[in-house]
Amino acid sequence: MGKGISRHRVSQEICSYLQAQALDVYFFMPPWLDHGKELLPYMLQILEGLGLDRQRIRVIVEPVIFSTLLVPAQVWGFDLQPGPLDQEIGCDSRALMRSMLAGFQRVQPAATAPRPTEPAGALKVYVTRTALDPRMGRPIGDSWLDEVMQAAGYLVFSPEQHSIDHQVRMFSEASDLIFIDGSALYILWLAKLRPRVRITMILRRRQGLWLAAKVKQLLPASQPICWRTIDAVLAERLTSEHDWLSQNLLDLGLIARQLLAPRPVPVSFAAGQALVRDLQGLTHQLEPEAITRVLEALFRKALVPDQDHRGPILRRLRQRIQRMLRSRQQDAA
Repeated sequence: MGKGISRHRVSQEICSYLQAQALDVYFFMPPWLDHGKELLPYMLQILEGLGLDRQRIRVIVEPVIFSTLLVPAQVWGFDLQPGPLDQEIGCDSRALMRSMLAGFQRVQPAATAPRPTEPAGALKVYVTRTALDPRMGRPIGDSWLDEVMQAAGYLVFSPEQHSIDHQVRMFSEASDLIFIDGSALYILWLAKLRPRVRITMILRRRQGLWLAAKVKQLLPASQPICWRTIDAVLAERLTSEHDWLSQNLLDLGLIARQLLAPRPVPVSFAAGQALVRDLQGLTHQLEPEAITRVLEALFRKALVPDQDHRGPILRRLRQRIQRMLRSRQQDAA
C-alpha cells in the first residue's frame, strides 16, 4: 500500500470497481435445500435488499472453471473470534457487518404487503412458532401462549407467513417485541429498531442463550435496547436428540406471568381449548417413546416436585404406558 493512501480509500475504490463490473456471484448450497439447486425465496429477498441483483446470482450445481475468481474474506461467523479476525482484516468486523446490514433496503412496496390487524396504541408483537411444523422445534402447548398474549393486546405474528420485507417493517415499528428463540431473531439485524425498544427472548432450549448472545453482537452499538431473556425450560430433547428440532417442555404459566406482570394473566376459554388441541395433536404425532418422555418430564418437573415420592410414581407410569402400548400393538395386529 502506497504511503499516504488510506485503507478506507483503497476499500472504496475496490468496491466501486467491483460494482461497476456487475460480476456474477456464485453460491454453494447445502444438498438438503432443494438438492442444492436454488436459493430459497427468503434468501433472495435478503440478497436483493442488500443490493445484489437477482440476475447476477448463480448457484453451483456442477464443476465450474473460472477465468477469474474473487473469494472475499469471511468477516462474520458463529465460530469466528472477533479479536484475531479484526487484526487480520484491519478493522472492526462487527462494525463492518452492522454497516452492511444497515444498508438493507426494502424491495417490496408496503402497500402490497399483507398487513394483519394491529392493536391500537404502541405496536406490541409476539413472534410465535405455532405456524411451523411441530417437528421444527416448538414448546409443548405454545398455542396456549398465543391466546394469552393476544388477549393481553399483543399482535401474534407468524414470520414465515410473510415476506422478509414485511418482517423488517413489523419489527421496525414495534415498541415491544417478544420472541420464542429461533431464526426469526436474525431479522433484527435488518430492522431499523425504535430507540429503547423492549426485546424479550423466551428460551425453548438452553442453547438459545448462545443464540441470543450472537444476535446481540450485531445489533446497533449506539441504539439503546432493553433486552431480557426468560429461562423457563423444564425439559428438552424430549422428541428429538437435536434441541432445535425437539418439542420441549416450558413452564408456560411462569412465562406468561413474567411477560405480563404486574397485570393478571388473562386465561380465556379459547386458551384452554388451544392447549387441548395441542396436546391431542401431540399424541397423534409422536412415537410412544417420545410420549413417555414427555409425560415423565411433566411428572418430574411440574407435578411431583418431591424427590422421595417421584421414583415410584414414575415407575408405575412407565409400566402403565408400556402395557397400554402392548395392548395397542396387539389390537393393530
